[in-house]
Order: sequence, then structure tokens, then C-alpha cells
Amino acid sequence: MKHSILLKVIPAAALVGAVASHSAPAEAQSRCTSGTRVVSDLAANYSEQLAKWGCKGAKDPAACLEKAKKVEEVIRASIKKWNELAGNSWATIGPRELVFQGKMDGKVVLGSERLFVTKAPVFEGDSVRVEVLKEGGKADTRVTLAMFDESGKCLEGDEVVFGGKDKKGTKRNLKLSGISGKYLAVKVNAKGGKAFDYELRATLSGN
Repeated sequence: MKHSILLKVIPAAALVGAVASHSAPAEAQSRCTSGTRVVSDLAANYSEQLAKWGCKGAKDPAACLEKAKKVEEVIRASIKKWNELAGNSWATIGPRELVFQGKMDGKVVLGSERLFVTKAPVFEGDSVRVEVLKEGGKADTRVTLAMFDESGKCLEGDEVVFGGKDKKGTKRNLKLSGISGKYLAVKVNAKGGKAFDYELRATLSGN
């Protein structure tokens, strides 16, 4: 059975990062959001699980886990790791959850960021679309969507930009494919001393 993993997040200011993959195309690298401590911690646990079930180094780790019928166990191990980390450190500071049904409202101010990240790899779907709706504010804002492998490296990214003069109700869409077995991260980055109010809707498809 295939699964999607709902996710919680922490403010980007509370995190430190990993580096974009050199194997990704130049354009993809430029759109990759910086890696984070949460991605690094969770990816390391995922890498251990892949090794445990003989899928480390596989061309398609997600397909390998499906064939071995170990997706459920990897999901449980990932959630257990998330809970351990959340109880001890970074995830106790401003957690958020990205859901694949319904909407999420948020606001970034004074040049701050908000980061959303999956707490386990995504298995239900091979493509994702994130709709970003501007609800208010006058900050120039960059929103990125990226996927990370089991080493915590960014493989590919997409981005949209909102201008301070863009009207309330302006929509932009972020899209990625080939996400099965990968972590996803969405970062909302407002510039300057102004605010950006937004609504996110994330949808999985394929597989």
C-alpha cells in the first residue's frame, strides 16, 4: 500500500543546512532551497532504513521498498525518529504541518522565513503541486519547493516570486515530479521589513 506522509515544520531560522547536489542540472540547483538540519537528521535515518532493507544504492529506492514490502516499516521508523527529535530540540520551536488536503494559512514578517518539510519520504504520488495564494502584505517574497534524497541533498527545485505590488488574490504554482521516496520542503522568504500573508495548498498526483 502506498502512502503520503503528512509533515510538520520548523522556522528556517532554527535550522542549519546541507548542500545542493552536484548531479542536479544548473537550473535546478539555482532553484533548490538550502538544506536544513531537519532534512539532514531525517535523511540520515532514512538512509539507515534503506541499508537495513537492502535498498541503499538502489536506482529507485522507493520502488525497492515497495517490492520488499517495507514501506510501512520505513514510515513507522521515520515517524519515530521525528518524534524523538521533536521532543528534544529543533522541532519544539514553531512546528508547522504541510497537509495534502485542505489549506494552510501563514504570515512572514520583517524579512523572515517559514519552512515546511516532510517528516518522512513521500510514497503516495510521484508529482506534487503547491498553490500559493497571496492574502496580503507588501513584501517582495520568494517561495521555493524542493525535493531531497536520503543523503539530504537537494535534487531539484522550483520557485515563484511575488512582488510587493502584486494584488491580494494573486496565485502562483510550484510543481515537481519524480518525488516518490523523497522528502519535500517549501520555504516562504519575505524580504525587507514588510509582511507577506499567504495560503498554501499542496496536492499529490501520479503513482
